[in-house]
Amino acid sequence: MDLTRHVVESDNDGGPTRDTGTRRLAILATTIWALLLFASTYRLATHELEFSSDLDHFRPDSSEAEAQQRMFELYGEQGQPLFLHIQGTDGENLLEWNAVKRHLELSQQIMNSTSEVGLEIQITTLASILDNMAKAEGNRSITEFQNWRSFALAVDPTATCSLNGLGQGALADAAYVGASMLGSPDYQPLCDALSGTGVSDASPISTVQVWFIEVMNSSNVGHDHDTIREIVSQLGEKEGLTIQSVSYDLLTHDVDEATRGDLFRLALVASGAIIIALSIAFRRLRYVVYPFILLSTSILMVYGILSLINAPLTVLEIAVAPLVLGLGIDFSIHLQRAADHRTKEGPGRWRNAIEELSIPLGLAAITTVAALASSVVSPLPALRWFGLAAALGVILAFASSTIVLASFHYLHESKYGTPGARQASKQSEMF
Repeated sequence: MDLTRHVVESDNDGGPTRDTGTRRLAILATTIWALLLFASTYRLATHELEFSSDLDHFRPDSSEAEAQQRMFELYGEQGQPLFLHIQGTDGENLLEWNAVKRHLELSQQIMNSTSEVGLEIQITTLASILDNMAKAEGNRSITEFQNWRSFALAVDPTATCSLNGLGQGALADAAYVGASMLGSPDYQPLCDALSGTGVSDASPISTVQVWFIEVMNSSNVGHDHDTIREIVSQLGEKEGLTIQSVSYDLLTHDVDEATRGDLFRLALVASGAIIIALSIAFRRLRYVVYPFILLSTSILMVYGILSLINAPLTVLEIAVAPLVLGLGIDFSIHLQRAADHRTKEGPGRWRNAIEELSIPLGLAAITTVAALASSVVSPLPALRWFGLAAALGVILAFASSTIVLASFHYLHESKYGTPGARQASKQSEMF
């Protein structure tokens, strides 16, 4: 005779009809979640997220901002020039005549190298200005002259000096322009050469130069400036020069790139904290894996939806990820704790746990969403979008860590039974 006893699970308070309705709702919830996850993942896979640090996003709405936007739509957004700070590695005089001619060659190399990667640029250097002067005055090049004195006299035979630098005419204009491109220039050696009291091949002195580069027809100025920075740094190193690049667009690009790294690091740290917290609170693998997967996918959904509606993402949206994880973990812990106290109720304990916690957790989510969404009245566009993104994140975190999480557990236990029932079945088989 078979004396083995079998434990039978059932929903004590609803019967088969209620169990069927719960199963259908659980399947519906997981299906909607899966479709939303698929759509968000596809969007993120085909459209790269761009977290902008552009100050225009943090500027209050005004008639001036609207006028600027109309100009951008009409003429396109105009990028700022890229400035190159040039120094010799050993503090050499950058105005030594042979150095000036090498700088002209270097500027041409920069143009050729950028052209090879599909960029069209205009570069302004002291050497290029002098070369244009030589072409304008006698259709010549600075490479044809032996020193500063011969070049100066060829451009202006009456060239003289004053206390402020070169005297009058074309050379004075060049000196005026060069004042913004040179660091504390000393023209005295050249003045002595022109007056005949000094060495004829003497050169003015400056250890610092500033060059200007403008990218033509650029759709992403910051990215293009980053490409140019790498090119000029490598070419400058070969010439014994230290070249540092700076521009507003380049600074914004660097901040945006660092922001992407911050998003990954914040998500990694928050994920580790969640796994540790769930492992301490619950000793079952399923109680750790399900909440973690659902909360992680909630983040994908948030950014996927924001990308789908073309929301202007800024660095503030980085904080949405840890916010979703932090609030979602609270909801999931409360739900799983409540269900753990109902192990004798079978898989329906997850439905009962949600019914028990619907008011406190629902009110907590509603008040949090309302507080975050109140930022829509802010005059700052970046703050408005952050509030909306955070509110969306809280909604998805709440749904994922309560309804969808309970659905996962319900469907799992409907098939494999509750932990308490499986343990009781094993004990019965021993007798």
